[in-house]
Amino acid sequence: MTDGKFDIRATLWNKEADDAETFFNTIAPDAQRVAISYGVRPSVLMAQAALESDFGRSSLASVYHNYFGIKAVDGQDSVDLPTNEEVDGKTVRVTAAFARYDSAVDSMIANASLLRNHDMYSGTWLENTSSYYDETKALTGTYATSSSYARSLNAVITTYRLAALDIK
Repeated sequence: MTDGKFDIRATLWNKEADDAETFFNTIAPDAQRVAISYGVRPSVLMAQAALESDFGRSSLASVYHNYFGIKAVDGQDSVDLPTNEEVDGKTVRVTAAFARYDSAVDSMIANASLLRNHDMYSGTWLENTSSYYDETKALTGTYATSSSYARSLNAVITTYRLAALDIK
């Protein structure tokens, strides 16, 4: 991070790196504000957004402003889209009703609120963790069905040096 902006070209010099840098620079200020206000780590919030939305390129994110793959609850504005779920160690394709949001920030608030307001996610709260590793581990098998969710989030955090945004 240089001058408050991400410069990951030193790590990856290609189109994907430029796209990731643009994505993180776009969401970082709001992600930091939202994560800190809800008592979760900005690095994890940003890694989730990147992973769940393919760096903002998925239609769920780019059209419906859902950067976190949040499923809709009864009565909520939603869109039905295909998704992969891990069931008994196997990946299956299903169609699910996903929440629609008015903006990326609304999606961030929904994600942080979901984590903060459900005891099943208490392992993601700053006061219950000592590092982002604890937080990503707590999301595996609860937030996401993928058994490799923590590993995937940690790879994004490490590759793009997102831990620099966390409160020390």
